[in-house]
Amino acid sequence: MKRLLCAYLLVATAGNAVAGDCAFSAARHLDLPAADVRQLKLQTQAGDLRIVGMPGLANLEFRGSACAASADLLEKLQLQHTVAAGRADVSTTAPDEKSFHLFGSNYAYIDLEVRVPQALALELADSSGDIEIVDAGAMDLTDSSGDIEIHDPRGDVRVRDTSGDIDIEAAQGNVTVAGDSSGDIEIDGARLDVIIEDDSSGDIDVARVGGNVRVGRDSSGSIKIRHVAGSAEIGSDSSGVIYVADIKGDFRVGSKSGGRSSIEYADIGGKVTVPDYD
Repeated sequence: MKRLLCAYLLVATAGNAVAGDCAFSAARHLDLPAADVRQLKLQTQAGDLRIVGMPGLANLEFRGSACAASADLLEKLQLQHTVAAGRADVSTTAPDEKSFHLFGSNYAYIDLEVRVPQALALELADSSGDIEIVDAGAMDLTDSSGDIEIHDPRGDVRVRDTSGDIDIEAAQGNVTVAGDSSGDIEIDGARLDVIIEDDSSGDIDVARVGGNVRVGRDSSGSIKIRHVAGSAEIGSDSSGVIYVADIKGDFRVGSKSGGRSSIEYADIGGKVTVPDYD
């Protein structure tokens, strides 16, 4: 049976701020038994998000800090959840976006720290704020704005991002960046394949990959790919220098604005295919 709860106001502080610059602040805490939960779907609004995977954890633990410019805005910052069929759905609520701003004199947000079992699959959707994920399981992340840092993920990682840098380290599965509009992408360490399907702007730096690397389309920014056990392929690149080194398999570029003059490569174990002109 589905259960729907709100984690209401635990501690509120008015006036000039116990919690930094918050005029009004409150804790938003939630614990869910982990025994029958195989997946967490988490939707967050404005605020920073940190997720840590822990071995042998008995509960999914949510520790939020709500901050708002008024008591009315603070009351609208809550945690909601349902649990059904092995999936926990948790979301942060926020005032109507027309009534507040993340910064300035009329603000409302929840900074959230979450501890989950390491094997738990994550489906994440975030509106704004920085994200840090450490030692967690397989994840699918959609983010609108803010930087993303993912360290030591224990399964496949899939990211869609509108703006902000993406930094992924020591992935134990495949890494896919399905789309990125702006910001740098750095991937340092992946046991299997790395795929960057579509990147609009910002530099790309990929290193220490146990499988293959593919960049489908890149509009602007440099591309650097190094230390790859398989092959490396770039479908199309509009602007910026391509540098590729220490590739055990083949290296291929489909199309490149400026042609060969903007492509540098060394220590390629297999076949090299790059356009002369484009």
